[in-house]
Amino acid sequence: MATNTHALIRYKTIDSCLRNRDRRWTLKDLIDACSEELYRYEGVDKGVSKRTVQMDIQHMRDDVSGYNAPIVVAEKKYYSYEDPDYSIINMPVTDQDSGKLTEVLEVLNQFKDFTYFKQVNGIVQQLEEAIDALNNGQKSSPESTEAENHPAEISPIAQPDESTAPSIDQQRLKALDLKLYKRGSYIFPCIYSPKSLQKIKALVHNYLTEQAYTDTTLLHALLEKIPALQPLIFNKHLVAILNTIDIDLFLTKSAFLHVMDTGKAAVDAWHQDTTINVKNQVNATGFEAWEHSNGHFKVTPPERILQNALIVRIHLEETFEENGALQVIPGSHKRKWKEHELTLIPINRTPVVAEVAAGGIHLMKPLVVHTEPTAPQQNRGPVIQLEFSSVGLPDGLLWAERHEIGIDLEPASD
Repeated sequence: MATNTHALIRYKTIDSCLRNRDRRWTLKDLIDACSEELYRYEGVDKGVSKRTVQMDIQHMRDDVSGYNAPIVVAEKKYYSYEDPDYSIINMPVTDQDSGKLTEVLEVLNQFKDFTYFKQVNGIVQQLEEAIDALNNGQKSSPESTEAENHPAEISPIAQPDESTAPSIDQQRLKALDLKLYKRGSYIFPCIYSPKSLQKIKALVHNYLTEQAYTDTTLLHALLEKIPALQPLIFNKHLVAILNTIDIDLFLTKSAFLHVMDTGKAAVDAWHQDTTINVKNQVNATGFEAWEHSNGHFKVTPPERILQNALIVRIHLEETFEENGALQVIPGSHKRKWKEHELTLIPINRTPVVAEVAAGGIHLMKPLVVHTEPTAPQQNRGPVIQLEFSSVGLPDGLLWAERHEIGIDLEPASD
């Protein structure tokens, strides 16, 4: 079901379109309709991305957390309901929805004794009666009675597939957005199985060997050079995490990092990641310090773009303090710091060592202050670093890399 107002507006808009069988609806038509309704009801004028509507359709189809909507695609282009009588507004209220309504009612009841609130007390009472009726109706529904009288046969517990990563802790997932907002840095335990990690490392190793790379410390545009990595990296766990943070995120940079042992310890200065990669150089307001590098331009964008960005570091091996784990200053990501201020931050605040297990990920806001030490005893563990954004670039600027994360819901061609 809908998790916020904007999502509910989009679901109802898509539902209204698909119930209208007087015209044929393409994905672009649905995107335009959702954008118009969001502007009409909420004043949102930035529009809706293709990926957002794709994920909305996927969610509406879901029979567990969504509406089990029978959405089909004709001629690999036109969306409609397979059942012409179907509508999400006819779906029964779920326990989750009933719980949310009860929470709203509890908040409203706190104001019932205030004079200015008495005129709406009747509405609150009607809402309370409606919720009671819903709850009582669900408890005594024919389906639940039938289930109690004829319990389903219990199947033996399936043996876990050792090739799959552990499931994500839902409490951790729910708290992710707030914690990342407050800290600017957050570590998720293993979301990749050992088998997946082996495949990823093998693909990278084979590419470096075939291309005769002598310097294996950094490989830019990783997913463009090794497309076979994409389904391994963007597993259901990573997609769920990214959607929780911001459903409009898209990939802007991918790289493989593996700093080799130099024989002596070194520590980078405390810094923030303040540059992005773009294809072209234009005279755009707020874009500074242009530098041509590796076939693209590095540039420092306005702070707004950095605030809407996210870094994901996928650790292919365990990383701890002794083999070069990052050190970060939690909460330091709310603004850009001047160079002389950066030297004072670790004195006034306590750094945290970002130790990550093999298969785990480290989520970072680019402006979180951090340092990257290297250890003399061992090589630093290999890392795949992905960077994402949820905002476009102005004045014809193009990202050096840009890939949508969403699942293409249209059937693939034969």
